[in-house]
Amino acid sequence: SMPVPYLLNILEIGTTRYGIDQQLILNEAGLYDLDDLRSRERVPLYYGYAFVMSILRHSGDEKAGLVIGQSLELKAFHVMGYLLMNCKNLGEAITVIRQYEKLALESSSTLFLQNDKQGRLIWQCPYQGEESRYFVEIIIAGWIKHALEMTTAPPRILAINFMHGPPGDIGAYHHAFGDCEINFNASENSVVFPLQALDIPFRQYDTELKKLLSQQARKLLEDFQHSVHFVSRVRQHIFMLMQRDGLSLERVAERMALSPRVLHNRLKKQGLTFNCVVDEVRQIIANLVISNNDISLVELGYLLGFNDQSSFTRAFKRWHGETPGDFRRQIHALQKVSGIMPAYPDMNLA
Repeated sequence: SMPVPYLLNILEIGTTRYGIDQQLILNEAGLYDLDDLRSRERVPLYYGYAFVMSILRHSGDEKAGLVIGQSLELKAFHVMGYLLMNCKNLGEAITVIRQYEKLALESSSTLFLQNDKQGRLIWQCPYQGEESRYFVEIIIAGWIKHALEMTTAPPRILAINFMHGPPGDIGAYHHAFGDCEINFNASENSVVFPLQALDIPFRQYDTELKKLLSQQARKLLEDFQHSVHFVSRVRQHIFMLMQRDGLSLERVAERMALSPRVLHNRLKKQGLTFNCVVDEVRQIIANLVISNNDISLVELGYLLGFNDQSSFTRAFKRWHGETPGDFRRQIHALQKVSGIMPAYPDMNLA
């Protein structure tokens, strides 16, 4: 999952930088009510993927990952963002990222490796497929932007490594990252810098405020692991059981080593019901797969666990206000115009 302010920041970038109608981005992701979205604290990670892909389709800009990363604001990460601002130096900020990154992106994984001379900050992308490059670019461009903003002296970047291949125009990368070495088809997505950069002071360092923010971040992480991560696990079990007979609260509870009553009550504490979560997972999968012509609409309905095609069609019209066939045709038309084709990511959908 991801925090709603993070998602709203991406939405704002799509509207202000590219002039895309915000309701269009919301609709394509299956989020029709902006006020309802703002009332939530976190949403499944899928919606971040959907917003970025919508921006790519409508802008046709292959540099969109870099643009989004350079435009993201630290305040979108709430406590974690403010905690980063108040770190003592770059080394302390990297520790905060690794300790609390789940608050920003639940399936994010950042590593820091070092030798006597160099440090490497590595991001392991939760997405697989060609479009994963845009999300890697968002993260690394964001790292560089915020490091430059927060430090009293710009850290020297020795190299930036990308696992994806080179784009048609490499100039945008040098504009974003300066004259450092930029490598493509690398074995990792990483930023390499001199070890001395870890000691570069931050502009806004405040010992007392950092202490208070650290306490709040620890509490949020505890709450996250108890409640938010729990709902994500429920979604994953629903997804795994969806194509099998007998998807039910009882079956999911059994897989999670819980009684049905405990599962029901823990979801209720989050303001959720089991059927609500099932419906959400079905909508996410449908939105991801609908543009894939290799899967017929009949097969998609079966994939989502519907007993017949009419049940799937009714559910899809409730989600999007139109039939699956009409929605698929619209997405294909956009893809032809933009040249941006969909990815079907192997990812944590929660």
